[in-house]
Amino acid sequence: MPSSLNAVYAITWSAVFYVFRCLLPGEAVATAGLMRPVTVLAPEGSVVNAVTPAAVAGGNVETSQRIVDVLLRALAGALPERIQAPRPSKRICRCWAAFDAWKPPPNALTL
Repeated sequence: MPSSLNAVYAITWSAVFYVFRCLLPGEAVATAGLMRPVTVLAPEGSVVNAVTPAAVAGGNVETSQRIVDVLLRALAGALPERIQAPRPSKRICRCWAAFDAWKPPPNALTL
């Protein structure tokens, strides 16, 4: 994707792990074994498995949260007693992604 909303595979994998960890009972221990039956399919070069030279800053914040929301929504029908309502989005990343990376938007705060 030609913006900074790309996520590297590790971020995508972590978002999937987080979803399944959230569905475990509170006293359950989160280990790598949790993901043994799960296969994360993320085509190389896609927004969820970015490769160089793709920008990935927003993937850690915005895209990973959308992955979590999508997975929770997909599982909600099967586990309605365990799935919470989605949280609000951080729209700031989407707004910045629309601008040329070398020219800050006219109202940008420069620190």
